[in-house]
Amino acid sequence: MKKSKKRVESNKVKTTTKSVKKAIIDSNICDRFIFCPVKRACPVKAITQQKVSFFKANVPVIDADACIGCGKCIPVCPHGAVKMKSVKIKA
Repeated sequence: MKKSKKRVESNKVKTTTKSVKKAIIDSNICDRFIFCPVKRACPVKAITQQKVSFFKANVPVIDADACIGCGKCIPVCPHGAVKMKSVKIKA
């Protein structure tokens, strides 16, 4: 008696990724000034900064989920600490 072979097809879902640009801040270049122009330039307020003392603060932090990759923060950084980085996300 022959055993019949059943063909089982898996329902694989194709996940596609796309590359988007997000801003990052190089903490070695950033001067940590409390009145950071980069923070004020972001149209979606994705950049926050924690105050440490009267004229010093921590390195600004960019919320990658909120960042829209517009690049408006790059030209306003006086030290060139802001760069754009390609990030792959699920589409």
